[in-house]
Amino acid sequence: MQILILYLVTALVFLGLDAIMLKTVMRPLFEGHIGDMLADDLRLVPAALFYLFYVAGVLWFVSLPALRAGAPLNALLAGAFLGALAYGTYEFTNLATLRGWHWQMVAVDVTWGAVLTGVSAFAGVIAARAWG
Repeated sequence: MQILILYLVTALVFLGLDAIMLKTVMRPLFEGHIGDMLADDLRLVPAALFYLFYVAGVLWFVSLPALRAGAPLNALLAGAFLGALAYGTYEFTNLATLRGWHWQMVAVDVTWGAVLTGVSAFAGVIAARAWG
């Protein structure tokens, strides 16, 4: 039950915060630089696959070790590192290979990936400890 709570809380925090950020900051930022490349409508299947697997990866690499160690701050820090690494992989690869990709997009998205992943992992561990 504790792992289910860990996954659900991590996923809900991640999805909730990311939805707000995507709508208010990321979409306008990307439209300004690569608007002609953006899809008109969100493709739900690829988005859902990303969120399901990414949150599972966060649990595997960050949250479960932090939960077992009784160290929620480890989840925050390791989550931030994993988020910067994952989002950085996407952003720096695009910066290296795609015309129109901008440093501002890289900086904002990598920072967001670090904050989002760290906070989500931390919240999940705190909830799992409280309810587990």
